[in-house]
This record gives sequence, structure tokens and C-alpha cells, in this order.
Amino acid sequence: MFVDSHVHSLTTNHAYSTIAELATDAGKRGAAAIVISDHVGPSVPRINDIAASLANRKVWPSSIAGVRLVKGVELDVVLGPELFPLGDVAFYYDRDKTVLDIALESEVVVASLHEFGPELTASGLTDLYQRVLLSSRATILGHPCRPAVEWDMATVVACAAHSEIPLELNESCLSNAGARERYRSMLEVAAEAGARVALGSDAHIASDVAFFPQTIALLDEVGFPDDLVVSAKWNRFREFLGLKER
Repeated sequence: MFVDSHVHSLTTNHAYSTIAELATDAGKRGAAAIVISDHVGPSVPRINDIAASLANRKVWPSSIAGVRLVKGVELDVVLGPELFPLGDVAFYYDRDKTVLDIALESEVVVASLHEFGPELTASGLTDLYQRVLLSSRATILGHPCRPAVEWDMATVVACAAHSEIPLELNESCLSNAGARERYRSMLEVAAEAGARVALGSDAHIASDVAFFPQTIALLDEVGFPDDLVVSAKWNRFREFLGLKER
């Protein structure tokens, strides 16, 4: 019973399904749990409304349709010294907190880069990923092979293994041939280094949740060890997060 570690609900401005719809479809595909990881970042519209939704997750049931709900967030990282933005944006329901504080209260923080401009270099991306992995704020490094930049995989994967932060294998990215080859290289290096990966659909609609045909095919091609896939089993993922059974 596996986990989909990266799923978007209606709280994300450009997603289309409710949490109940996501859980119901995930259960039909055999998922034990889904991480609802709605998007928070400096360029996201209605950021305080999204933070209010995250702050109210105490009303969630522990599961829907037999699928456990894990409270996650996809948090932007940015190029530059600050790394995690929104630390200076006050949360309007509690002025003692910032939007970043609310995001970091999540059980899972998928830290992802969404700035792919010409200023992004191989050395800059390598440095950024290492800083994220050592920041103590990320739970998973999101879609690391999405940028079309050849970062230093040996260095970053070694850092991921040392920090015990999984690298995300993102189903939605694998339709891009270049990203697929980068992911293949990453998996080969990760298998050698003993670095873990997490499987995220990055679904923005229920029909895509817990659906991993390209991911499974690539894992099989590489012969990637199952015990390094932290989301392959719910108990493994739960223990990784340090969550009590709910």
C-alpha cells in the first residue's frame, strides 16, 4: 500500500479536485495515503487565503475513503541568499506568525524550485539543492530534474543521502524526454549512494492521483532498490516522518 507524496487540491489556485475526490480516486488505485501538498510561494496569488486553508487543517479527518491524509505543502525555494521566501509576509489571522511559519507547520514540506530563467546555472542549482537538503526545513526535494540544467548529481545525491532527505521522482515530469534521462541518471547515482526517493504524482486533478506508469517503468529499468523508495509502503513513510498511527 503505497503513498503519493505530492498531490494538489483546490486550495492550489490551478488545481481542480477536492480532497475527497483525490482520496477516493487514490483509494481506487491502491494508495494507502496521499500528501496534500498545496503550493505556497512568492508568486502564488491569494497567498494569505492559502495560508488560512493550511492553518485550518485541524478540521480534516484522518482519512477519507480509507486513504490517510497527510498534511503537506509544496514550498517554493528561490535563488539567492534567502532560500525560503515569505518569512516577512504576516499571516492575517495571527500576526505573530508569517505565511512561512504556517507552511512549515506541515507534516511534509516538498521544497521545489519553480524559477527556470537564464540565470540558473549548473553550479548555482547544485549549490541551491545542497542548501535545501541541509536546511532542516525540507522533507522532500521536489522535482529536482525538472530544470533543464545538468547539476552535479554525485554531489547532490551524496548530500541527500547524508541528510536523509528523499529526492522526488515526479510522474508529471517524466513525459519530458530530457527530464526522464536526468531522472534515470539520478536514480543510478542514488542507488549507488544509498539515497532514498519519494514518488509524487504532482496531480492537479483526481484522475492523475496515485498514477505512476512512467515512474514504475523507470524504476524497473534502473533496477532501483525497493527499500530506498520511502513512499513504497505506508508504514515506511509514516516511520520516516515520525508520525503516530491515526
